[in-house]
Amino acid sequence: MTSSLSTNTYYNQTNLCIHLQKMKPSFFTNLPSEIIPNILSRLSVRSIAISKCVCKAWRNLLVTDDFIDSHLSKSAPSLAVMMSMPDAYRCKVFELEDELDLRHGYGPLTEFDFPDEATIEGSANGLLFLHNLDADFDIFYVCNPATREFCELLSLPQGIAYGFGASKITGQHKVVCISPKLDCHVYTLGTGSWRRVEATTASFDYSYSIFGTFVNGNLHWIVSSDSNDTERICCFDVENECFSTFPAPPPLRDCRLDSRRRLFALRDCLCFCDESCYNEIAIWLMKETWCMDRVIRVTPYYGMYGFAYVQPIEVFGNGDILMLCDAKIFMYYTNKTQTAREIGAFFGAKKNCITSTMLLTPTLVSLKSLGMKNVISF
Repeated sequence: MTSSLSTNTYYNQTNLCIHLQKMKPSFFTNLPSEIIPNILSRLSVRSIAISKCVCKAWRNLLVTDDFIDSHLSKSAPSLAVMMSMPDAYRCKVFELEDELDLRHGYGPLTEFDFPDEATIEGSANGLLFLHNLDADFDIFYVCNPATREFCELLSLPQGIAYGFGASKITGQHKVVCISPKLDCHVYTLGTGSWRRVEATTASFDYSYSIFGTFVNGNLHWIVSSDSNDTERICCFDVENECFSTFPAPPPLRDCRLDSRRRLFALRDCLCFCDESCYNEIAIWLMKETWCMDRVIRVTPYYGMYGFAYVQPIEVFGNGDILMLCDAKIFMYYTNKTQTAREIGAFFGAKKNCITSTMLLTPTLVSLKSLGMKNVISF
């Protein structure tokens, strides 16, 4: 059953398409030329698929670069979820409302079975960066769940850290690979080859983050060096292709048990999640400097020993947080009562299934239009 919010959104947009279809042709003739694209660009990917059936003029309009760019700029955040099912790895994309309806499940905008075992490790401008879990060597894919296309990245350099992002100005999607010698190689989608980035060598000995977190045009990893074991954030500017570093937040307490400190994207900010105390989770947000957002006491809500891994996904307008715990269970933390509960809004509760998830801004861009050669469609 879909939630009332998601259902209403879907039917309202579908009814709009049907209503526009029934209008007399003279109505569209008299409209300013920019009005129809402006209206259609505000629809969901699913409703745009319906709109393509209205007339040839709309079908031709909806595949133009200008319309695709306009739609991306107006797309509402969605949640991409990849779950290991008994017979497949299934990907679903859910539209997120500003407030979740926790009583019901959500109907996906799109869903499909991925042919290989994979987890979501990055997202940029509507595309997902996927990693094959069980291969003998690293295999990565780029996937657009809205168009149901994916392609494998070939000739991948050996790396100790990877990242996927899009440049702020040109919008080019790039994959970054940092090698064991700390050389940096970049693959711009559509070019067909990797290139070494000169004079931008990353200066660290250890990377605690294998996959970079993409926020505001930059990729970020937690790193340290032999000369100074203090954790720092290594930052790669995707547009200018250069590195910089800045300090990580201080440990929450002296009770630090291990290096369970991770980076995520939250509220369009870089989020530093400190789980080094087993019963507390400190969430820091990078604004002009690091700011402590909140500390969540987990023991009373998550069991005697808490979860081993917590991924904050989204903060809603009321301060509540959607989280994925131990890559298996979706939890909803209520800010007002400071309590959390398990929810089955996405896929239902399947505790034995490995799940990966990330926010996504759906895009209609085809991987083929980006110049990718080995594109496979579902």
